[in-house]
Amino acid sequence: MLDLTVPWWQYPIVMFDFETTGVDTSSCMPVSVAAVRFEQGIEREAFYSLLRPGVPIPEGAAKIHGITDEQVRDAPELVAVAPELARVALGAVPGGYNGETFDKPILHRFVSGTDCPLFDPAQSWIDPLIMVRSIDKYAAGSGRHRLANACTRWGVPMLDGEAHNALGDVRALGRLLARLVELGKVRTDTTLGRLLEYTAIKRAEQQREFAAYRARMAARQPTLPFDGEQKPEAANGESNS
Repeated sequence: MLDLTVPWWQYPIVMFDFETTGVDTSSCMPVSVAAVRFEQGIEREAFYSLLRPGVPIPEGAAKIHGITDEQVRDAPELVAVAPELARVALGAVPGGYNGETFDKPILHRFVSGTDCPLFDPAQSWIDPLIMVRSIDKYAAGSGRHRLANACTRWGVPMLDGEAHNALGDVRALGRLLARLVELGKVRTDTTLGRLLEYTAIKRAEQQREFAAYRARMAARQPTLPFDGEQKPEAANGESNS
């Protein structure tokens, strides 16, 4: 059991990443998984595997991560590699980029209820995305908080082929977190319990801000006439008919 009174940076951290058949965590199937163990920003161990999803990989998903049905035909299922994930993660704090919202639910859909001593589903994850959104709140540009963009902004190299590759993404994430610590953007003397509590608070705040933003954008959309309704007059005052 993790001691929440210990400073979080003293713990090993295991970052997870899944590539999947879609974005709905309740139904998408994993096609690859990576877990990398970091100790104070230094990579100590890594595990990566393609995974057999049991369903065809949609073309749109394959275009993003480059994984095809042929590549995963003989790959293991997630539950089969769970012991390896547990070995890499032994005694560490779990984490991921948007991991609490995306990777964690996928992981526990498949390993909860097995005899693999992985993680308690109630265990909160460290989430550097929440840190990045807070630190770079006023950064400009669409997609500014995506991992690749955050790495570029903070001078963290992403090697060729790392983007949208589970192992590459996790390794880049570890370098990004270490860089933010190095620059003093994230304190290392905060206890694990306080960090996780603060992360949960900031996630809730950010979700409320996103919801308000979406509502404002929806309100700005023009209302188009339904079939059969009278069309609005043209700008010059003439009929559109």
